[in-house]
Amino acid sequence: QGVSGRNAIFSAIAAGVLCLSIPALAAPTNTYYVDAANGSPQSPFDTWAKAATNIQTAVDKASDDLVPGTTQCVVLVTNGTYTVTSEISITTGITLRGFSGNWEDTIIKGGYPASTNRCLTINNALALVDGFTITNGYLDVDQGAGVYVDSAGGTLQNCLVTGNRARGGSTPGTGAGVYVVGAGGIVQNCTIRNNTS
Repeated sequence: QGVSGRNAIFSAIAAGVLCLSIPALAAPTNTYYVDAANGSPQSPFDTWAKAATNIQTAVDKASDDLVPGTTQCVVLVTNGTYTVTSEISITTGITLRGFSGNWEDTIIKGGYPASTNRCLTINNALALVDGFTITNGYLDVDQGAGVYVDSAGGTLQNCLVTGNRARGGSTPGTGAGVYVVGAGGIVQNCTIRNNTS
């Protein structure tokens, strides 16, 4: 009994050492590229040569591929101006990031006056939008012509939100630049200026 007890202890120690020696595997990151000037977009948009030309198209592909807890999906948008005639909608825990990290280089621009639309909606606690100028969103009756962070939450960071307009109807528009519903939304290291309600 004493020998088998010592062997059991030795086996347990050896197993513990073995477990500690196996490195933790990081979750893989899938990157999806967006370049408005690309002439050959091809799903899954996983290289610059096959980049999507439309942000929402790449966001939808990343959202479809996202496996919660195992895979991180990043949509990387190269420098330039991206005019949106309907709002970009993020409802999964993906990251939408401007390529350079400087908000002045990558611009999401609403389509006003040709169209009246919000620029961006975030509605997932794990979603992150990082490194954009968001401008020229226009709503006749609503909040957050630039960015609307819905009740599920999400994070907006390192962004300039400027020149957006929530006109309002029977009641005044509110939060023309950024409107956050509830306590789940995070806005950090952003400049929000010259938006009108």
